[in-house]
Amino acid sequence: MKEAKTFYLAEKAVEYAKSILGDGPEIQSIAERESGRLYLAHNLERMMLVLRLLGRFGKGKGSLLEIGSPPFIFSLLLTTHTDYSLTLSSLSEEVQKSEKSLAGRRFPLWEFNAELHRFPSDDNSFDVVLCLEVIEHLLKDPTHMLCEIHRVLKPDGILLLSTPNCLRMSKVVAMLFDRNREFKYMQCLYDRHNREYTIHELKDLLGGVGFDTLLAKAVNFKERWKKPSIRYCYRLMNIITYLPLFRKKRKQLVIVARKCASEPSCYRPDWLYGGEEEMGSIGERNWM
Repeated sequence: MKEAKTFYLAEKAVEYAKSILGDGPEIQSIAERESGRLYLAHNLERMMLVLRLLGRFGKGKGSLLEIGSPPFIFSLLLTTHTDYSLTLSSLSEEVQKSEKSLAGRRFPLWEFNAELHRFPSDDNSFDVVLCLEVIEHLLKDPTHMLCEIHRVLKPDGILLLSTPNCLRMSKVVAMLFDRNREFKYMQCLYDRHNREYTIHELKDLLGGVGFDTLLAKAVNFKERWKKPSIRYCYRLMNIITYLPLFRKKRKQLVIVARKCASEPSCYRPDWLYGGEEEMGSIGERNWM
């Protein structure tokens, strides 16, 4: 019975994805895997919110860069629901350009490391940059990525950023019950969440680089966990976050910011970066 409910939730997500994206090979390849079905169940609602915000704050057309495109589900949404000229990107140790086929069309695909490399684009190239569920995975230098986003955005260009809330209610409750909610070590360091943020931290970081925040809010989405008991517990936590004292404990952070300075500022605040002496001592430490 439990497996039937799990399949029902995942199957509903696949059905919904097919209704808005079609039944192409991209959706089929994801729907064949359990991990892919669960990805759709957990992320489609967030994607639709971002799409609505893009319609509200964007111009509806122009050039758009999506940072961290794989598994290309939101890329498909962009191709079917917007008129933007789309450029995709994925993680790579070396900067290189190729192409990606989506829905029978081919799009530029950049491969680079967003926190280490200079983006392979001229200044003032894009009307919109999307940075969705990326910043929490970075290891070394989120300011570099934000400065590069600022550089490639056109004057008054829009950045739309989403990331998990470091103060979300599930983490608070887990600590009350002596549970550790930090991410496991993984083979690829970028697969885990390496540094999560509060809404005030992100607003400070964006403002320091040269962005004007137009919208910053914490939001909840429906929980679709396998076990009904866990699912109902998360729904209860979501209800609690509607109380004024707990509104900043919602699950996800969504920020819309506008490029307001002509040049980015390499802003590295003390609350995020260690000093040179501190970093040096870590590098020189004998771990043996």
